[in-house]
Amino acid sequence: MPYESLSTQYTVEFGQQVHVLAQEKFSKLMPYVVMQDFQGESFSYDRFGLIADQEIVERFQPIQLQDAAWDRRWMSVRFFAVAVGIDGKDVEKMKRNPSPELAEACVNALARRRDKIIYEAGFADVKVGRDAASASAVTFANDGGQTIDATGGFNLGTLRTLKKNFVDNAVATDVDVNIALTVDGSRIDNLMGETQLTSFDYNTEKPLTKGSIGQAYGMKLVPYASNSQDPLLVAAAGERNLLALAEKGIVFAKGVVGVRVEQRIDMYNKPWQIVAEMAVAAMRTEGARIQKIRVPA
Repeated sequence: MPYESLSTQYTVEFGQQVHVLAQEKFSKLMPYVVMQDFQGESFSYDRFGLIADQEIVERFQPIQLQDAAWDRRWMSVRFFAVAVGIDGKDVEKMKRNPSPELAEACVNALARRRDKIIYEAGFADVKVGRDAASASAVTFANDGGQTIDATGGFNLGTLRTLKKNFVDNAVATDVDVNIALTVDGSRIDNLMGETQLTSFDYNTEKPLTKGSIGQAYGMKLVPYASNSQDPLLVAAAGERNLLALAEKGIVFAKGVVGVRVEQRIDMYNKPWQIVAEMAVAAMRTEGARIQKIRVPA
């Protein structure tokens, strides 16, 4: 297979694999966000407040018109790409195999990036205003977000406080509200030492037998490595911030994942590169659906 024919054939084969995998494989936090499609380079989301009813006590009582509170939230689109170089030896392999592992590696990298964007959006400022030009920044705390100090110990009491906060903010009052909690290895180890979470007297599962715990106090535990090359739960000043995300607490706007194959004429031997690209944006829908848990690194 000459280099000249690689672009056409491999773009089709590799592109199809990436698109299929991108549809099948979601990031860990994706089930808890509101998905939106977008066009252009900015995106807005309208959040409406609560509407209250009124009791009718007279035959001809006028009904009070309510001015529904709402805010328009703006976010800028971010662009990401994964580029993988291939040379003559790789071309020989492609004759026999269209490299599904390479396609999966590209999709996995983009999925990890999606999780990181969702995590960062949970605590970031949001811009609120009628239009993007006049929007003003609203911090996590001023948006109704709450922070739990668990630097002295992460345990069942932390989970109970977290759930209490959600209930008091009218977030987790329904049993159908799903909550995701990001954790690292140390936090999983902390919870595995809690008898009420591991004993069969309190649970229908046996975490100690399985060697893992996927749910605690009605919340889904979403684990991330803390010692990886680019950890999602970044350590700063001896602490990490865990994200507790009630479903629909983040709006995630996605563009189409694109794939292109092109030759690098600026490099020795003019190798080819495979580039997988995506455009995304994310922000909080409301702070009440997000909590930050401060834990020791």
